[in-house]
Amino acid sequence: MNTPKFSSLWASAMGPSSRTLVALVGIAAAGIGTTGCGNVQSDRIETICDCMNCGDRERQEVELIVQSEYDIADTYSCIDALEPYWQCQLDQYDCRDNNYTDNNDACDAELQQYQECTEGRSTRRPGPYF
Repeated sequence: MNTPKFSSLWASAMGPSSRTLVALVGIAAAGIGTTGCGNVQSDRIETICDCMNCGDRERQEVELIVQSEYDIADTYSCIDALEPYWQCQLDQYDCRDNNYTDNNDACDAELQQYQECTEGRSTRRPGPYF
């Protein structure tokens, strides 16, 4: 399977089992509807795919990942913190050799604000579990 060549908040913040769960949630969300037009979510998808020169399959993967990031933010009532982070990335991302990378150095304040929002509303406590 060919995976998208971009580093995202989702990929850096979640472990393998969490990514599987998010992917399943994202698949369900993708079946309900697709992203809108003229918002930061669709702008993020367009920016990533413009950089990566997405084909149909790659675009679907990017849409799924972005929708999953959005759904997680929505679950924690943190969309108001996620959107400024994404907007910063639209202004600061790096695109080299069809490889999209979020610029978390330039957008650190927005990233921290988003992570504080989700962590502050999560009831999950870190391990150890055994």
